[in-house]
Amino acid sequence: MNPRLAAEAKQLQEELQRTPALDGESRELLAALVRDINALLNAPAQTPLPHRADVVDKLEQAAVRFEVQHPSLSTTMRGVIDALGKAGL
Repeated sequence: MNPRLAAEAKQLQEELQRTPALDGESRELLAALVRDINALLNAPAQTPLPHRADVVDKLEQAAVRFEVQHPSLSTTMRGVIDALGKAGL
């Protein structure tokens, strides 16, 4: 497991807990992303790349969606995207 990626994923989860102004749909979307990231962290190396790319795409869409109202959350998501890229995922 990539330590930087694990730290970024943990930071995202903490940021979610500190952001009470999210509606139910947004909170569920982000919770699903955290689950997907954790699945990637624990997945064997041979996990199909389309699944990994799908997680990155969803993160990017969410980062754009939350950029105005929740900039720190968006920044954290971009950190996860960067860590995924540097981990070769």
